[in-house]
Amino acid sequence: MPTYERRRFSNLAICLSVLSLFASTASAASAVLGIDLGTEYIKAALVKPSIPLEIVLTKDSKRKEYAALAFKPVRSKSSAPNPAILPERIYGGDALALSARFPGDVYSNLKPLLGLMYRDNEIITEYKSRHPGLRLVETKERGTVSFTSESLDKTEAPFLVEELLAMELKNIKGNAEAFAGKGSTIRDVVITIPAFYTAEERRAVELAADLAELRVIALVTDGLAVGLNYATSRTFDEGKPEYHLVFDMGAGSTTATVLRFQGKTVKDVGKFNKTVQEVQVMGNGWDRTLGGDAFNALILDDMLDKFAETKRIKGEGTSTKQIREHGRTMAKLWKEAERLRQVLSANTETSSSFEGLYYDDVNFKYKLSRTDFENMITQHAERIQNPIKQALDSAKLEIADLESIILHGGAVRTPYVQKQLESAVGSAEKIRTNVNSDEAAVFGAAFKAAEISPSFRVKEIRASDIAGYAVGVSWASDGKERDQKLFLSSSQVGKEKQVPFKVMEDFTFELTQEVPESAPKSPVIQIQTQNLTLSVKELTDKYGCLPTDINTKFSMRLNHTNGLPEVTLGFVSCEVIGSDKKGGVVDDVKGFFGFGSRKGEQSPLQDEVSDKAFDVETDSYTTSSPAESKISETLTTSTKSELTLKEPVKRTEVVHVSFLAIPIGLPQINAVEIRRMKDRLASFDTSDRSRLLREEALNTLEAYTYKARDLLIDEDFVAASTENQRAEIEKQFISASEWLYGDGADATRDTLKARLKELRDLVDPVQIRKEETKKRPKEIKSLQEALDLTQNLVKMMKDQSAKASEAAAMASSISSSQTTSTSTKTTQADDFADLEDETFTTSISEATKVPDAPMYSTEDLLELEKTYDTVQEWLESKLGKQEKLSPSDDPVILSTDLAAKSKELNRVTMQLLQKKMKPDPKLKSSAPLSPVDHDIHFRQGIGADGSDTYLPRTVIYDLKGGFGSLRQIGPLYEAAGDNNIGTWNGNTAIQQQPPITISSYQQSLDNGLPPPPLTTSTVRYWSDFNHLFFHPRSIVQLNDYSLNSTLMPFERWESGDDLFNDLDKEHDLLDRDLRLWAEECDQIQGIQFFTGSDDAWGGFAARYVEKVRDEYGKVAIWVWGLEEGQKSTREKQLLKTTNAARSLHAISGHASLYIPVLEPPSRLPDYVALDRASQWHTSALLSTAIESMTLPSRLRASEFKRGTLDVLEASLNVNGNQRIVKLQCSVIDCQEEDDQSPSTKQPSHNDSRVSDRNTRQAQVGVDEFQVATPDIQPLDMDFLPSASTFNTKSRVFGVVESYREAGTDSKDHSDEEYDEHFMRKRRRVAGIPLHEKFYTPLPIASLTSFPPILSNSPTLAVHTSLSTTSSISTRIKNLQEVVKTTVSLGERETLYNDLGELAEAYDEGWSSGYDEGEEED
Repeated sequence: MPTYERRRFSNLAICLSVLSLFASTASAASAVLGIDLGTEYIKAALVKPSIPLEIVLTKDSKRKEYAALAFKPVRSKSSAPNPAILPERIYGGDALALSARFPGDVYSNLKPLLGLMYRDNEIITEYKSRHPGLRLVETKERGTVSFTSESLDKTEAPFLVEELLAMELKNIKGNAEAFAGKGSTIRDVVITIPAFYTAEERRAVELAADLAELRVIALVTDGLAVGLNYATSRTFDEGKPEYHLVFDMGAGSTTATVLRFQGKTVKDVGKFNKTVQEVQVMGNGWDRTLGGDAFNALILDDMLDKFAETKRIKGEGTSTKQIREHGRTMAKLWKEAERLRQVLSANTETSSSFEGLYYDDVNFKYKLSRTDFENMITQHAERIQNPIKQALDSAKLEIADLESIILHGGAVRTPYVQKQLESAVGSAEKIRTNVNSDEAAVFGAAFKAAEISPSFRVKEIRASDIAGYAVGVSWASDGKERDQKLFLSSSQVGKEKQVPFKVMEDFTFELTQEVPESAPKSPVIQIQTQNLTLSVKELTDKYGCLPTDINTKFSMRLNHTNGLPEVTLGFVSCEVIGSDKKGGVVDDVKGFFGFGSRKGEQSPLQDEVSDKAFDVETDSYTTSSPAESKISETLTTSTKSELTLKEPVKRTEVVHVSFLAIPIGLPQINAVEIRRMKDRLASFDTSDRSRLLREEALNTLEAYTYKARDLLIDEDFVAASTENQRAEIEKQFISASEWLYGDGADATRDTLKARLKELRDLVDPVQIRKEETKKRPKEIKSLQEALDLTQNLVKMMKDQSAKASEAAAMASSISSSQTTSTSTKTTQADDFADLEDETFTTSISEATKVPDAPMYSTEDLLELEKTYDTVQEWLESKLGKQEKLSPSDDPVILSTDLAAKSKELNRVTMQLLQKKMKPDPKLKSSAPLSPVDHDIHFRQGIGADGSDTYLPRTVIYDLKGGFGSLRQIGPLYEAAGDNNIGTWNGNTAIQQQPPITISSYQQSLDNGLPPPPLTTSTVRYWSDFNHLFFHPRSIVQLNDYSLNSTLMPFERWESGDDLFNDLDKEHDLLDRDLRLWAEECDQIQGIQFFTGSDDAWGGFAARYVEKVRDEYGKVAIWVWGLEEGQKSTREKQLLKTTNAARSLHAISGHASLYIPVLEPPSRLPDYVALDRASQWHTSALLSTAIESMTLPSRLRASEFKRGTLDVLEASLNVNGNQRIVKLQCSVIDCQEEDDQSPSTKQPSHNDSRVSDRNTRQAQVGVDEFQVATPDIQPLDMDFLPSASTFNTKSRVFGVVESYREAGTDSKDHSDEEYDEHFMRKRRRVAGIPLHEKFYTPLPIASLTSFPPILSNSPTLAVHTSLSTTSSISTRIKNLQEVVKTTVSLGERETLYNDLGELAEAYDEGWSSGYDEGEEED
């Protein structure tokens, strides 16, 4: 009987489950958000794997959202608000637009109210005066600010400021999730805050985020966020730090932050070091109430004074105070005051006019000049400069120590503010606008979020903030209140301190902030110990500690997330006398043999063993081996004999203290209240969602009534319907239209959907008949073509079977006659029976060979015929019935049924055809093995006639006219048969552009004749010398532009960018063009792009590569960026260089390797006879280099050393950020090398720049071992643009070489194999260039299509290389200099700085001991 037990999972199953869990968690948490929480605006930036760092757009496609929320009352036909229904929430600019209509329900600029007490607060008083329509109340139990709404029932609890802010944050979260894509969920967020925020304000922000279902992973101060953004595009020296001051003036406040920027070398993994960037806050200064709103208030006061002096207002006896208390008037004036201030930043004078201000019939006009406005602001002049002085004093620096003052915030655009800054600094030179004054902080916050998230790897920038306020600790001891300062206002966040307390019993202490604006000490957190008394008792009882020897300590720090003080650890300790060994028997045995002690800490053997420790541990061992017993005996004897000689050892005993941390200060909101607020927010979400769905249903019904009206006059619709049907439809849509503008205005969603269904039930059947009438002929034609193809296949199978039968009969007859002849000869010549006659035997074997069986069996033929007959009968039957119906009758044959039958026929046909695709194993084994595995680049398929095809896996995009005489559908895919593609029997007129004539070379290839020689005059297009057939889906013509057009030239980078976006939006190019080739591959080694980079093709390719990278994240992507080497006008050359810079910048971030290629190189050796004006010549030279360089990736791995694309990348991208490489090449005539053995070959020509690869050997010492300097050959053709000199010394990081020449065998180079597998890591550690070599005994065959530019030899030996060298930095820096003057201001800084970062990757690194390019020109 089997036993039953609980089933256990295997270890493997558990591991897989854990990995699956981690993978899903990482995927779900991959998107992070950075939010710049401003007084007037809220901005957000998203980081996601497919979205590196992008601003989250609002629903109106704006880059920032007004920090405003409005409750719009829901009104019924009675125009009275319904308190039972939740109001509609409106955000941003739409909310502010309602401020004049609903001044009591528009909540804007809430940020200054966070964490403030309601009573006796100047900020609250000022806010109430600016927004008199709002009803502010005191929050019960907490004493903070809340709002009541007129749109809700009076019994509804007031809204906390945090609750309203949570609604705004949740709206931002929704926008970000929509921007991230369907199914995205965002939880983690970094939010910016002012440096002056206290503990209460920081907690208020965290509460608002929690209510919005966001998890704050960090709060970062505004100045530090701007500094982070500043550092992302810059690198700083390690020697001297740079000091910059960020002056941030927003709508509500002003802050100044002194930052120190410095590079620093730190230890990396293994023996490596790395350079990181440090951004550290040194000091802060601020003014809580100085900002754009303070300036707006000055304009508002002036407007009120002048309005009160108008004749009508003065005559009515209306005072300024009465006007200030009028909500609608103040809302209009406040909104206009802000607009006037912004206009005056760019203009010297402005005006404004109001209609119906205060009274319905009162109009008011107001004018203001910049001079008058600046006179108003004069009272704030000193306040503008004060934050700078405070920050410098806090950092202990002077103005002269600053490199620059970085401006941020909207109010810094005010000319008067900039004048005051210049006055404070002494000159305008240090005032910089080198960051985006609106978005630098939000980008810094998003960068911080990506840095914290484990899903992203970003530039390593170590940022540290400071406390802002001094932090102290208070506690009672011996009946006295004691205070101690823990952290200064300039103390760094994250650093820990251990604080001793002379307390032996459980007690309570508080951590406080010293906020000058409030009470001297603001409590932050209270710590209550739980087991201090018991812990002290344990030390005294167990270890005999005296109370005077016991220390009580707590570790404290400023929290990394919110900057608030916290306690991380508590413990009591004392020193006792005794053994400090805590190991067991194993440790003692190790000590006996001299192991286990650290170097320099070993004592004589007799002093190593503690008798007490050994005896305690050995009690647990009940059995031992004889060897162990002997060791144990020796240890015990030694220990007892030497016990009197051992000196006492002191050790520290530690007992941890548990504690309870309780936030104090403002009364905390209990869990019940938080649950109530979350439920109310969820109710608002549900209400908004229901309202949105109802509005969609209403709009759908309204649109459908218009559609039904249009259908009644549509000819096809009329033909598919009867008179009665149309009359009923007309009646229904008229009724629905009248109902919509009457009772339907307040109808529920279900009612609207019911009315829509009534209309659809009448219209849809007619629509189906109309659509079927259009689709049916096309589907019938497709099915008929499938039937014809099937019929042809049946005929072919029958013919093949008959021929096979005839061949078998003939073979049988021949075999019978030969057998008879053989027997006769054997009888007559019996004396020679023992002799072997190989020739005779072989001839009999060949003659009597039985022919192969037919490929298709009788069962295959019967199945195909049965399917054909079934479909043919079904089609004839259905067509007969359909012909008897009128257009207004429901069809008996649907287009979907026809498509299904076509699919069934194609399935059966393809199953049979695929049998032919299987290669004959006998033929395969007898064929000579090629070094190249052609299946890597070519695919096997079937043409229209059933023949085998071998076509390249490629997609070619070209402009209209760029393919020359090449047709999209070539002869392999042209099916014989009737070319009539329409059903029209009348006269037709075809207008067709005359096709491009086929060259005589192509005509000869098509006819199987020897082609005539090609010349530069006979080659017009690349298709003129093409030898390949292409799949129809390989040829994609872009009809938006024409080749060599002067009207619309395809030469600007933006044109290619826009073209790709337009085409991709319409077709999804990856799905349409690329996915077919990718999905039929068993494994994708990589994807290569060949594209022009100095014209519009660069923009097209950049977007294509970006999308491919998003789709195939881990696949190797190589991009060969071709640049034209022909000289042109200065203007055009600058355009081409700018395009090349943009291409390199945009593509290198997504490609695995980017190879810029100049076609042809600027310098060529003497043996190259090239016509630079002929693209036939230049492309031949380029293809020689590229085809040879990539040859290792196509070699047969079983016979040769294959270098896949990712393997080649590993030898080139040495430092992880070197994805730009250069191509070099040399060509040697193979015929001149035939007389030499592979081991002694020398270059055949006299060019001094091509040296023997066995002549440059050297040894360099590295650490304890010697590593050979790689045998890297300088080649005589450098395809890197701007590589015009050969005597420039460059540093080499990595190189891959490919040799292809007859007689070379990879087996002759086993030393390189050893180098690859054994020395690779040692080279990397030693700082010597990584070096990879590949040898192939396959020279290039010179086809008739190859121009005579290199040699008359039919084969060519080629040596090529790809390398990462410091010369690439020179190229990038040259591009930098060009874009400084040719790119628009908005793009210039980003492009320039990013190119600089790319160049730095080739300036840093190891000294290779080898200088590339030492040869002289």
